[in-house]
Amino acid sequence: MRIAAALADYDGKQVSILESIRDQFDPEPEVLTETIELADDEDDDVATGATWLLRAYLEGGAELSPELHERLAARLTSVRAPWARLHLCQTMRSLDLPGTSAAAAWAAFLTGAVTSKRPFERAWAVDGLVHLGGHFEAYRDTARNALESALTDPAPSVRARARRLAARG
Repeated sequence: MRIAAALADYDGKQVSILESIRDQFDPEPEVLTETIELADDEDDDVATGATWLLRAYLEGGAELSPELHERLAARLTSVRAPWARLHLCQTMRSLDLPGTSAAAAWAAFLTGAVTSKRPFERAWAVDGLVHLGGHFEAYRDTARNALESALTDPAPSVRARARRLAARG
């Protein structure tokens, strides 16, 4: 596990370590698989680092195979690290989900995250639901309801993200 070994030095704070790992490893299927497998690691720093890397790779243009989509979707319920959960919510807009089983897992994950105590997780969960609803009609009402609720959220960051999403239409 090359990524796991590289994450041994990550203390949960120094993004420069994650950037170095990202630059050291190309987002090949083996690397993406490992970041997915580490997303629900018991060590919060490892899970956080792995999901940061996954998000960075996907935002950089990497794509997940249908099999990797399913692997990630299967792990969503076991991700506990707060920053890892946030990274996964942020990852949603970079995903092109195949089929409905992965979409259903993401909908459940994001719907749960909408009620998080952490404002940024709530904000990005709404963002993810809106993205999901844009691709799957079955989730449009859920996304619309989450967006409407977010517009009156007590946290300014959640309201701001909701206003940006609402402005996009």
